[in-house]
Amino acid sequence: MIFVTLGTEKFPFYRLCRYIDKLIKLKITAQAVLVQTGSTSYKFKSSKIQSVDYLSYSDYKNTIKKASLIIAHAGVGTILDVVTLNKPLIVVPRKAKLKEHLDDQQLELVSALKNDNPYFPVAYTFKDLVELIRRRPKPIKPSNSKAKLIKYLDSWVRA
Repeated sequence: MIFVTLGTEKFPFYRLCRYIDKLIKLKITAQAVLVQTGSTSYKFKSSKIQSVDYLSYSDYKNTIKKASLIIAHAGVGTILDVVTLNKPLIVVPRKAKLKEHLDDQQLELVSALKNDNPYFPVAYTFKDLVELIRRRPKPIKPSNSKAKLIKYLDSWVRA
């Protein structure tokens, strides 16, 4: 199962929802997909895609543990959770110009993470997402250590 989380932002993230629909339509993956939509109101086209508005934190973490892949917005908390649970992750940063966020902090975060680890799995486009899925991402192994990544992400939360 692929778990997709859009975060809990008040801004909708329709672009990622459309990407998920397209993945199934084009048969890029045959796996079932569960999407935590948050505040994004979207009707998925495939019966292979289930959606929930929000999961409790314990259900959210259990879903991450069960998933073979997590596709997520580039939220610090989400990245921390997935890295800590040692699960494969692809991040799709929200873009302010598309009204997906107030600013481009998610683009700034993934840029910083890619500076530390050029292989950090970021999908800026649908094509990027397809390529990353086909490569079958492994759990993130930061260039120096997982502890360094967690410390870095934690500093973003506190800033």
